Order: sequence, then C-alpha cells, then structure tokens
Amino acid sequence: MFNKEVGYCQGMANVVALMLMYLHEEEDAFWALTSLLRGERYQMNDFFTPRLPKLFRCLDHHMVLRKKFIPSVHKHLKKLQYEPTLYATKWFLQCFLDKLPFSLALRVWDIFLLEGEEIETAMAIAILRTFKKTLIKSNDEQLNDFMCRLGESQLDEEKIIDNLSEVLLDLRRQRMSHLPKPTIIEEIKPSESMSTLPSNKKIVVHNQNHFTPVYETTV
Repeated sequence: MFNKEVGYCQGMANVVALMLMYLHEEEDAFWALTSLLRGERYQMNDFFTPRLPKLFRCLDHHMVLRKKFIPSVHKHLKKLQYEPTLYATKWFLQCFLDKLPFSLALRVWDIFLLEGEEIETAMAIAILRTFKKTLIKSNDEQLNDFMCRLGESQLDEEKIIDNLSEVLLDLRRQRMSHLPKPTIIEEIKPSESMSTLPSNKKIVVHNQNHFTPVYETTV
C-alpha cells in the first residue's frame, strides 16, 4: 500500500472521479491524487487520516472567519444552532464537488489547483457572503433546504467568483487565508508508511500568476 496513513473517506471518491474524468489513465489519476494529498500547496492528506484532523481545523477556522467577516450571518446561524459541521463538511472534504453546480465546482477546482488550500477557506466565506440576504431571512428548515439544494440551483457564477476574489484578498490582507498551524499531534511529518513520490509525478499548473476572477473551466 502506497500511503498507509490514509483510510477510505466518502469525500475521496468524488475527488478521484474528477481526476479520472480529465486524466483518463488510472495511473495518472493516482499520482494526481497523491499530489493533492501530499503536495505542500494542497495538503489534503489529513482530511482522510483517522479522526479527520484537518477537517476540524477547517471548520474551526471557518467559524472564526464567519464571525469576523459576515457577523450578521454568523449571529443568525448561531441563533439557529446551525453549525459549520451541518453544511461545510463536504465543502472542505471534496473542495465543493457535489455541493455546487458542476460547472461552478470545476471553476473552483481550477483556482484551487492554481492557488492551493486557501481557496477552500475563502470559498466557504464567499458562498455565505453571496447569499447573505437569503440566509439571514431563513428559519432553520428553510436554511437546511437551501444549503442542501445549493448544488441544484441556478447560480450567478460570475458573482460568486467575483466574491471569491474579494474574500481571498480580504483574508490575505488580514493574514487569515491559511489555516492555523496544526498541533504537534496533528502535524504532518515524513513517515515510513508513505512511499516516496516519484519526482516526475506532479500536478502541473501552467499559470503561476496571482488569483484573478477570470478562469476557464479546465482541470
């Protein structure tokens, strides 16, 4: 087994499916997944290790950002006891696959592959900011229904991507776009259980410019 630290997790299947859609060869998809798990830019490994430590770091950080950048939404969701675990778990585990319309999810993945893990942090806030008026008017049943149907809705993709750009800039200015450092227990360290990634296997990103809200849908 190549990576004994990672177990099966529900969100992993959709990520692998996306790799297979665009890379076609199973081996290429495998090495792409390996880069996502172990690459410094993406660091998805601890989404899928026992106890899912990175997921809970993402959820905790999201709560901090929600309170700081969209306090009215935060206050309303707290009143309804609508915690991030209820709506954002799959957002982070699979970088919004299956939770947004597929065309928008592909654009988010384009940006994620270019910019890295901070896109998940920013996109979660961008979604709440985009639908702020709807969210603060919803009761708990309406809120849950809206979040569950988000992937089936007709959304203004340009508006959401523009909001993502603005949120990302705000987070970078505040130096909050990246997750806090993991605890010593959670920290990812080289392990004998993880074989060496061949040097010729990596995700290639052709455009290294900083994020702008104009992206083509190619993965």
